[in-house]
Amino acid sequence: VEKYFNSPQSFLGKMSFFGIIHSGNYTTTSIQGSQVTSSVFEYGIGAHYHFGGSPLSYNKFIPFAGGSIGIGSVSDDVQVLTANSTTPSSTEEGTSSFISVAAGLKYFTRAGFGARVLIDYYQRSETYEIENSDENFAKTVAGPRILLGLAYRF
Repeated sequence: VEKYFNSPQSFLGKMSFFGIIHSGNYTTTSIQGSQVTSSVFEYGIGAHYHFGGSPLSYNKFIPFAGGSIGIGSVSDDVQVLTANSTTPSSTEEGTSSFISVAAGLKYFTRAGFGARVLIDYYQRSETYEIENSDENFAKTVAGPRILLGLAYRF
């Protein structure tokens, strides 16, 4: 969901603000056969600044740059497989926070349908409280992404 402002002469006329909900599941298998299934559910907010003409333009490319921040929950389910046996899986649950910076292009038709492409750098920090331990475990997921999307402008 993205909110635009119809004030072409003000700074807010070039801005838009949006909300994010992200859910993902990833499974990785090691060469020995062990598996890690990571699940993430995040939500956050962000803003875009639009260059050139109005962000409410139709039938032209609208360049933009922006960023987002948010929080969420994560879980890692680990199953260790060996040649002779399979250990029961263990699940660790934790919290996450993320930040991203992006640049991209939007395009909308007069009928309200649109598309966007953006390249961003995304970084998520995860913290797990390990049961029966006084220490927390932390890991970071980071790197560039290319995102494509479809939109409808009301």
